[in-house]
Amino acid sequence: MSGVVRYRLAESVDRRLIGVVISALGVAFLGLIGFMWATDAEPPVVRVAVLAALGLAVTVTGALVAIGAKDVLVVDLDTRRVTTTGAKDAAWSASLDEIAPVTVVRGTRRLRHGHQWYVRPEYRVVASGRPDLQIYRRWHYAPARRHAERLARLWRVALRPFDERIRTVAALDQPLWAMSDAKPSMPAPLPADAGVTIEVGADRAVIASTVMSRTAVAPNYLLLLWAGMAGLAVSELPVQVDLESDVAVRVLYYAVALIGLGTGGWFLWQVRRWLAPSVVTIDGGGVSYRGRTLPLAAVREVVWADELVIAGARRALVIEPGFCAPGAVHAVAGEIRRLVVWFGQRPGAA
Repeated sequence: MSGVVRYRLAESVDRRLIGVVISALGVAFLGLIGFMWATDAEPPVVRVAVLAALGLAVTVTGALVAIGAKDVLVVDLDTRRVTTTGAKDAAWSASLDEIAPVTVVRGTRRLRHGHQWYVRPEYRVVASGRPDLQIYRRWHYAPARRHAERLARLWRVALRPFDERIRTVAALDQPLWAMSDAKPSMPAPLPADAGVTIEVGADRAVIASTVMSRTAVAPNYLLLLWAGMAGLAVSELPVQVDLESDVAVRVLYYAVALIGLGTGGWFLWQVRRWLAPSVVTIDGGGVSYRGRTLPLAAVREVVWADELVIAGARRALVIEPGFCAPGAVHAVAGEIRRLVVWFGQRPGAA
């Protein structure tokens, strides 16, 4: 691919989103004022004017915040130069090879919930040469890694994921077991209180949790509530109004029906996942957990990143933090990695 690609930096994306939300609230407030003006036989002019001015001020403030988010990373794929534009930093330029490899780093963000502040980890995609320029960030490692790999492919630079194994451009498509440093090894001893049992047979290995709580992956019952409310609305709406005579009501009816089907299906998927055993199975066909399977050829790394992640090129298996004892997470991740390499390098592996 050639040409120029622009990336809005993560902080700029957050400011833009905040500005859009503020503007949307202002527009909604103006719409409410307009509705009051249209329906009131004798609207209070002064009060409506003051409220309209307030709504307009909120809308303009949000627009200014969104417009001011101009921190952009510009990458020229032909000349392989990267530059920054915006108010945060002075103009800066460098070669893609100078700032490579693309990597994922763990950071924290301070958030407020009610009257209390708490710190939550986040994962940021950065270039090693300019780690202060956050190109992308997510609460979980798997989507951040996928984005980092897409950038490495597009920029034609190396990738350094969380396991610190630097992947060159040619090695981006190699599965974990085919890496040059991936060699079968003897199993490492696990702590006595690891919270898992490991059974390795000729055809498959089973890692079962003995400490996983059933509530760790409990379904969200609010989804069931939303599905029930949508179903009730769908059943009652044809009785109250004539769907054939009003296009808007008919569109609303179908939208509510789709919402009910979507939330109901999502709840059933969560129930299915909840009922599945807390067992990781590794064999020649791939790695399986709670009804999902990742082929061995798709596994790129196995890491602990606030949760156990078996990462692939396009999707990942995420194992909840309570799968094993807190002190054994790295040992369990290493054992899964070892078994993936062992089964992947066997003749006839998928």
